[in-house]
Amino acid sequence: LFPYTTLFRSTLSFISFGIAMSIFSSLTTKPTVYAQSLSASPFIAESDITLTAPYFLYIQSIDLQVSPGPSETSYTIVIDGTNELKSVIGTATLYKQNSSGTYVKKASKKHTFSGSNIIENFTFNSYGPGKYKLTFEGTAYSIHGGGESISISTTNSY
Repeated sequence: LFPYTTLFRSTLSFISFGIAMSIFSSLTTKPTVYAQSLSASPFIAESDITLTAPYFLYIQSIDLQVSPGPSETSYTIVIDGTNELKSVIGTATLYKQNSSGTYVKKASKKHTFSGSNIIENFTFNSYGPGKYKLTFEGTAYSIHGGGESISISTTNSY
């Protein structure tokens, strides 16, 4: 009986030692961390598209697109409103860049939209090749009577 008792005790001691070492190593081991230095000037891709994500109470997203061409300049207004959006009233204004780089107003149209989801296409006359800017400024109205200002712009050329 004596040899088995010694073997049992030594096995228990070995298992206890293994558990203790495992706990000790988990407490003292620090995770490996890799640091990467940043370059002095981060890479930023240039684009004519300006993405704006302002906070609105009644609008989840708004998008404005302009497509100038030889016969007309078409544009699209897309508004995805919340359930509280009742209507949007605003003015779309078309500008064309002159030779000195200044945008000159060419035309504008007033719009009234109802509902919470709006996708509308419109056109202006064409004013020849060049760079165009389209702005939409107005007010979004709630079903509860409140209102908030909207201002968005985009550019494109042909």
